[in-house]
Amino acid sequence: QSTWGFLERMAGKRRVALVGFGALGQYLADHIIAHPDYELVCILVRTVPDDFPASISSSLFVSDVAQVSVAQPNLIVEVAHPSITVSHGKEFLSICDYFIGSPTALSDRQLFQELVAHSRQSGNGIYVATGAFWGAHDVQKMARLGTLSKLRASMQFHPHSLKRLEGSVKEAKEQAERSGGRHVLFRGTVTELCPLAQSNVNTMAIAAIAAENLGFDGVEAELIADDSLSAHIISIQITGNGSP
Repeated sequence: QSTWGFLERMAGKRRVALVGFGALGQYLADHIIAHPDYELVCILVRTVPDDFPASISSSLFVSDVAQVSVAQPNLIVEVAHPSITVSHGKEFLSICDYFIGSPTALSDRQLFQELVAHSRQSGNGIYVATGAFWGAHDVQKMARLGTLSKLRASMQFHPHSLKRLEGSVKEAKEQAERSGGRHVLFRGTVTELCPLAQSNVNTMAIAAIAAENLGFDGVEAELIADDSLSAHIISIQITGNGSP
């Protein structure tokens, strides 16, 4: 489900702290303010924006992470960048439930394990949205039943839609832009790809989380740039173990 769909399904009154105020952060802020079961208590940003909707009070913006705890949220929603979870995920879990909008951060196995440990210790939950990965809950069921043996995720983008790439994937994308056509930028595991395309492959990260018996190391990833595309294409290939 979407980030907002997740919020709508949470029971009880929620005091929400947003981390990030880009396009998605602004969308969520508007909906949280308008919803009777939610109260927006703060918005953590690096710098307070010069222009924001009149419905949002300037007093909601904070630039000090310590102010998030002062606002006493019972749900923190990250929609900024994977580095937020790396730097502050454990701290946020010590405060309340934590929703991770940039799940590529969880490709770091040690960080993933530490967050789960903090969640169990604090009693606060970690949440991610299934987003564009339709069928995620079915994949999770297969993983838990032991019937999932392989999962391969392929994502295709117009080169101009691929942002903030790193390393070999960035170099391959630049070559694709120069030569045009369709190019495979990466084949390997989701663990290997996430740090190189953090802002582009959240769907693959969700696939790796759902396929918990395979994990980030076991889910295969393919990233393609194709300048003939007018929309992103996501293909998921799932293989069972053949047991009835």
